[in-house]
Amino acid sequence: MQKRVKICGLKRFEDADAAAAAGAWALGFIAYERSPRYISPDSIRKIIEPLRARYTDLRLVGVFVNPDAALIGSYVNAGINLIQLHGNESEDQVAMFKQQFALPVIKAIRLRDASQLGEIRSFQTADYILLDAFVEGSYGGTGKTLNWQQVDNLRQLIEKPLILSGGLKPENVSQAWTQVQPFALDLASGVEASPGIKDAKRIKAVFESLEETI
Repeated sequence: MQKRVKICGLKRFEDADAAAAAGAWALGFIAYERSPRYISPDSIRKIIEPLRARYTDLRLVGVFVNPDAALIGSYVNAGINLIQLHGNESEDQVAMFKQQFALPVIKAIRLRDASQLGEIRSFQTADYILLDAFVEGSYGGTGKTLNWQQVDNLRQLIEKPLILSGGLKPENVSQAWTQVQPFALDLASGVEASPGIKDAKRIKAVFESLEETI
């Protein structure tokens, strides 16, 4: 099984380049101004243009929290080619943005417990479901780990490619992959020196750990 990794919360070219060079399936850029990992469309463009000169098959994810179409459009114009909705967006909004921008959509769910299965399955038009830990007042990047057994149980019922997030780091990605068998893993704080500043050694360690996983 292919072991896909999304490195999220990128703010610097050298970090995005390190993630792409290590074999990242996707690179994530935060379009939520309240996040310490926020990056503007102009800054993204300066990262994406040289990246595309080096790598031909990049998934460049704009991560939005309760956005309007104008905001998404500004990041699409900057070069993102995959939309992640990480707020309280409805299925109707997922469908609307997917149609308007003709791009795949990741719908993130901040998971409290298994009672949210109905909510998760309501997102029929999303291309991927991302499960992150619920922390009151936060929309991700908290470093809190999910209950992986609970996630594995849900994965078998969701019928969508599942991206696992929440508290992942080089020290636990192998266990997470083995226990949950997700479509992809999503890391942010677990490969950082500080919010938005990645540690190339920790990024490399994630892929080395997964290579050793059966």
